[in-house]
Amino acid sequence: MMTNYHCHSHYCDGTLGLEDYIVAAINKGMQAIGFSGHSPVPFASVWNMPALRLNDYLSEIDTLRQKYAPRISVLKSLEVDFIDGIMGPYSQWVRDAKLDYVIGSVHYTRPMPDGTPWSIDDHLGVFLEGVRLVYDNDIKSAVMHYFDLQRRMIVDQTPDIIGHLDKIKMHNRHRPLFDESATWYRDELRHLLQCVADKGTIVEINTKSFCGNGLLFPGEDLFDWLRELKIPVVINSDSHHPNHLTDGFEHVAALLLKHHIHEVACVMPHSRNFISIHDWLNHSTL
Repeated sequence: MMTNYHCHSHYCDGTLGLEDYIVAAINKGMQAIGFSGHSPVPFASVWNMPALRLNDYLSEIDTLRQKYAPRISVLKSLEVDFIDGIMGPYSQWVRDAKLDYVIGSVHYTRPMPDGTPWSIDDHLGVFLEGVRLVYDNDIKSAVMHYFDLQRRMIVDQTPDIIGHLDKIKMHNRHRPLFDESATWYRDELRHLLQCVADKGTIVEINTKSFCGNGLLFPGEDLFDWLRELKIPVVINSDSHHPNHLTDGFEHVAALLLKHHIHEVACVMPHSRNFISIHDWLNHSTL
C-alpha cells in the first residue's frame, strides 16, 4: 500500500525516465507514485524543468497512467516554486496544467545584488555567499525570511502538499550556522505549522537526505506539534533515482508511530483519504 508523491525524473534534475520509476515502484509493491518535477521558472536553472518540456512531461504521464492503471496509480504533479511576486502554486499556467495535486516549495528567496537568483538549496559556499550579500551576513534574517515566504505561500496560494518545510536547516550539518533549539527559531516553526493547520494542507516528511546524513524535513522534533495541530502527513522520498523511491520509509513510519501519529494521507486527483501506517507499510518489499 506504500506511496510516494515526490519524484524527479530526467525532465528536471532527476535521473532516468518516468517509466523506470513506475516499474521500480511496482517491484516494491507500491500502490501509487506521483511525479512532481521541479516546475519551470522564469530564469536559467540547472534543476528546474525547461518550460519547453512541460507539455511532453504532462503528456507522457497521461500515457503511462493509462498503460499501468491496472497495477499502480500514476499521479501528475509539479513541485512548484513560490517566488514572491512572480509565481506560485496558483499561477494560471499551473492551473492550466490540470495536475492531480501540487507540491509547493520555497527554494528561492531574494536575488543576489546583480539579480542572479539565489537558492537556499544550493551547496554551502553559494548559501553563505547569499547570506553575506543578500542578508548582510545575518543568518537569522535569512532564515526568518525563508519561513515568512512559506507562510505567504500557504496563506495566499495554498498547495496540496508542503515540500521539505524546514530545509533551510540542511546547512547546519556542515557547520553550526544557527541554533535549531533557539526560541526565535522554534517560534518561526510553530507559527508556520499553525498556518498549515489553519489551511488544512498536508506536510510531507521528506526523507531525501536521510540515508546520507540522517536528516528529515521536517525533523522528528516537530512530530509532536504535527500531531497536536492535527496536520495530515505523507512520507515522501523526493527521489531523484528509482533506487531511492522508499529511502527511510520504514524508519520514518516507526518514528511517526512513536509520536502517536497513526495515519498518513493518501492523495488522489483533487481529493484525499487516510490509511493507517501499518496498512501503508503492508506488502512492502523494501
